[in-house]
Amino acid sequence: GSARVMHRPGPACQVQAVPSLALRAIVNLLENALKYSQGPVEVECLAQGVLQISDSGSGIQAAELRQALAEYSQLQRDQRGVGLGLSAVQRWMKEMQGQLEVVSSPGGTKARLCFFIPYPESTPTETGVESSQSLP
Repeated sequence: GSARVMHRPGPACQVQAVPSLALRAIVNLLENALKYSQGPVEVECLAQGVLQISDSGSGIQAAELRQALAEYSQLQRDQRGVGLGLSAVQRWMKEMQGQLEVVSSPGGTKARLCFFIPYPESTPTETGVESSQSLP
């Protein structure tokens, strides 16, 4: 089967990421979503630095999800691959100071890539302390 990828553009933001790891994480989640979805796959920016990939597959039960996040384990329903999918994405996100969140139900799975957003360093005037004042 095939699925259609729908992109819902959201606000642009700058995130801290290793481009090759971010790309691998996105491609991995898209491939999984396309493999298991019974309808469209949606990619959307939910908030600053949060990318969500949603499918309309049969979902993953909580116990299976914990197993899927453990390295080198595979769910019984599909023996293709080496069992590194979600666990690899989780590891790559941690390496980039981000995180992977997965929410699943019988109507589909939503995987969120939460990237680290660097904030500019604050200056004394931004913290409410005037530069001419001395600190105690």
